[in-house]
Amino acid sequence: MIEPVVMSVRIRLARNFHDLPFPNKLSDLESATSVSKAIFAILGDDYEFRRLKHMDPNACLMLLENHTISKELIDNKDISGYAKSADNQITVMINEEDHLRLQCIMNEFDLKKCYLKLSEIDDKILDKIDMAYSKELGFLTSCPTNVGTGMRASVMLFLPALSFNGVMKQLVETLSQNGLVVRGLFGEDSACEGYFYQISNRYTLGLSEEEIIDLVTKNVSKIIEM
Repeated sequence: MIEPVVMSVRIRLARNFHDLPFPNKLSDLESATSVSKAIFAILGDDYEFRRLKHMDPNACLMLLENHTISKELIDNKDISGYAKSADNQITVMINEEDHLRLQCIMNEFDLKKCYLKLSEIDDKILDKIDMAYSKELGFLTSCPTNVGTGMRASVMLFLPALSFNGVMKQLVETLSQNGLVVRGLFGEDSACEGYFYQISNRYTLGLSEEEIIDLVTKNVSKIIEM
């Protein structure tokens, strides 16, 4: 059962095709489309596929508000799209900041379960497509802060009491010292409005997926106790 202050958990993985420029350098529409076609072929009929270029802007904003897609995906609407699972828990964003942003969102405080579910899809894709990968660094990503595992494990918390009591400023500093980052409802660069706080790992390099999950879980558990 989900804890009263935990709204949701999310695992996100960043992946890039080894033989294509990152999306911000993809000037060739045919190359951008090839990413979509490759993912469509792998995931098949189990997923709903949409290209943002052909979608109503209000429909895109609705997907943004419920965290199905990101602002970066909307910004890249001429080449971007997404694949969504039937249970709405898994989304594969195509040509966002990276060629692929796989994410799983679940309404229970179990990051390991969330990761294992998403890992099945990741393995399926990795089995068919060669990704940009370095033996020394791990997965290569458009933004250096995602290099390594390419994984962000995050928990969305509703913390009105800690906010009212003036605890959040010190808590944010403590979490930062522990290798975590606190963001708002819509992630990076968004304000912490309505007492919603998204807590995730700061580092993706030098830690395994299991260590990242353990780090976030332990720190969030302490916040729940508070």
